[in-house]
Amino acid sequence: ASATPPVKEIESLSRLIEWFQNSSLRLMQEYRRLEVRVTDLDGELADKNRELKDSLREREQARAYLLSVLESLKAGVLVLDRELRPTLSNRRLRELVGEVNEERVGQLLGDRLAASLKRGDHDFLPLESERILRGSNGVTTPVHLTVSEVHIADVEAAGYAVVFQDMSRVKRLEAEAAR
Repeated sequence: ASATPPVKEIESLSRLIEWFQNSSLRLMQEYRRLEVRVTDLDGELADKNRELKDSLREREQARAYLLSVLESLKAGVLVLDRELRPTLSNRRLRELVGEVNEERVGQLLGDRLAASLKRGDHDFLPLESERILRGSNGVTTPVHLTVSEVHIADVEAAGYAVVFQDMSRVKRLEAEAAR
């Protein structure tokens, strides 16, 4: 047996080493390319995250502003979803009638109006009427009631907004004028 490897084995080993070096070089280049891409993506994600935080902060500020406006109104406001479940009420409404739940909505609107809205009938909106409301403390208050549809983007009749304007002072002045 000879101690020196045959020429073919040396050539084969040389090609294998060359292939290995080329493959290693390509893998390292690809790895560096991926590292750059990951760094770019990290930057993009950080930018998007910052944009989302800014957008959320702006939305929260707008929401707080709108809630502040709603709470400052002298009229009671009740927002209902399509099934007439209360989604929002302001302080003035709670002062007039107490807390509002699904059962109370029927009493506030009247059974006929509530039934029509639940069936999806809303061709007659906006609707204005006068009603007498009884608060949780038993006190009655005459109100001017306005029911309107709430539209969100392309959604038809996403819900309803109900505004209760206290008419006590007007009724008192009318009674005094009639005397």
